[in-house]
Amino acid sequence: MGSIDYDAVAREYSRHRRVHPEVLRRLLLDGGIDGGSRVLEVGCGTGNYIAAIHRASGCECWGVDPSAAMLQETAAQCRASGSKLAARKPSGFRTGPSTSSSP
Repeated sequence: MGSIDYDAVAREYSRHRRVHPEVLRRLLLDGGIDGGSRVLEVGCGTGNYIAAIHRASGCECWGVDPSAAMLQETAAQCRASGSKLAARKPSGFRTGPSTSSSP
């Protein structure tokens, strides 16, 4: 199975992917997320869920993703909604097959 180049599909991905209300509700309730929480989403993509969590709770949120184009979509979404969300590509992050000798 081939890998997906998320940099190439970020715009379309952002346009078509939406937050599922029940998933958001369960994340907030089961995670005990409130205004005093701090949330990190690893693999945040276009930031749909991390931005929705921030809007719903007012908590501090961060997202990391290896795709620069996905993070650009996250930044645009946050500007449009007035959310203050920090989203970054992790330094030293490498995509591609693992070279680890671990099983």
